[in-house]
Amino acid sequence: MLSVVEKALPVQAVTAGLHIESSRKKLGIWLDSLIEKSKAKPISQIIQLTPEMAEMLLDRNPANRKVSEGTVEAYTHEIARGAWVFNGEPIIVSNTGELNDGQHRCRAVIEAGRPIETVLIVGIKRETRTTLDQGRARTSADYLSMEGNTNTNVLAAAANMVWQYRNKGLLSTAGRDKATKSEVLEIVAENPGLTRSVAMVQVAAAAAVGGQSVLAFAHFTFRTTDHPEDADYFIHSILTGAGLKAGSPILYARNRLIGERGRIRANGKAEVIFKGWNAWRRGESLSRMIITGGLLPVLEQ
Repeated sequence: MLSVVEKALPVQAVTAGLHIESSRKKLGIWLDSLIEKSKAKPISQIIQLTPEMAEMLLDRNPANRKVSEGTVEAYTHEIARGAWVFNGEPIIVSNTGELNDGQHRCRAVIEAGRPIETVLIVGIKRETRTTLDQGRARTSADYLSMEGNTNTNVLAAAANMVWQYRNKGLLSTAGRDKATKSEVLEIVAENPGLTRSVAMVQVAAAAAVGGQSVLAFAHFTFRTTDHPEDADYFIHSILTGAGLKAGSPILYARNRLIGERGRIRANGKAEVIFKGWNAWRRGESLSRMIITGGLLPVLEQ
């Protein structure tokens, strides 16, 4: 494996600055030599993409696509928590010395302050950058399907909600607040009960009362309380309405979800269900509710 940048020595600031400049110069010389050699034939190597190297590559990145800050943030998070894996996807430098592909990974390496292992390809024609990323990006649901799961769109969405609830306290639509693909896979792998929750709500009636993903998330979360057996009854009753009497918090939550269909997002739906659960666990009746849209309420155990 190639590692180009030497570790900085603990010396005085002036000397450290000279060392940095020397490292950058060495990187530039190294890359320029690869570019020259690649004029005969493209070159590929496995390297450690360090923050210093990433900065150099970004300096050679004119007229590229607009950076997606959400993508950079997601990559940075994965790198910082040690979850970034070598998958063979290359950083591409053109035969003219400009960065063709990899600016988001370079930005993330700089933000995380940690290197990643990657393939570097040098010598591809500059004009080919317009042909990159033509395939459909794989989703969390795709990866879950590859691992043998079913109903993976709902499962992936529910896993993301579990992650958001645990880490943010609410369900957000903002990209920066969503679980990464690897975090979704971890949630599913570490919580087999979530698959059971998804299977339970696979009925047509779910669409009218919050949707399968929200109901699966709620069912799974309710099963973490001191009365997990009540989760089945509560969610089944939300779905069917069978046997519910006036004043029942479950009936109120069901009717509110039906009435608010299309008007509130996932967090609002979860808030209705959570507040219905809390009132039901306390043995209270429920006839009105304010949807705040903020943090989800703490659950009655």
